[in-house]
Amino acid sequence: MDADVHAICLLAVYPIGIAILAKFGHRPRTVEQWIAATFLFILGFVLVFAAVAPYVVTLCDRPTPNLQWIAPGGLAAIAAATVRPWKMKIVLVALFIVTAIFLCTQYRHLLWSKEQYVGLAAGHPVFTCDKPAAAFPLWHSWFTGVYGVKLDEAPAASIRHK
Repeated sequence: MDADVHAICLLAVYPIGIAILAKFGHRPRTVEQWIAATFLFILGFVLVFAAVAPYVVTLCDRPTPNLQWIAPGGLAAIAAATVRPWKMKIVLVALFIVTAIFLCTQYRHLLWSKEQYVGLAAGHPVFTCDKPAAAFPLWHSWFTGVYGVKLDEAPAASIRHK
């Protein structure tokens, strides 16, 4: 159930973010505005990455929440580049940064502190338990990267984590 909530939150980022940007975003008209928008676009991505770096950069073979920060990061970058009132720009970028942190925290909680979900690292399931287990896809595994775990009798080909 937790993974379903995570999937719904991740899916909700797109329509909500696009609706907000459609309401407040403006296309740059002059060359100077395009240059400023490009700089702010890059700055938006850098700010989001800096906020979620502890979740994304791992020195072990743990799965990383790539989509969980890239989706809000892209929206933050677009907001930084296209929203005109500076107060609204700051609020929207902060909102998308908080969303990225929330999604990364939720992803980490699902995979690192529960034995019922697993993620993929280098294409292989990474289990957090010492019991024999087998991974199976959930309805949202293709975009969340979260797979279910069957802890009971696992087939001989399943992976056993140290």
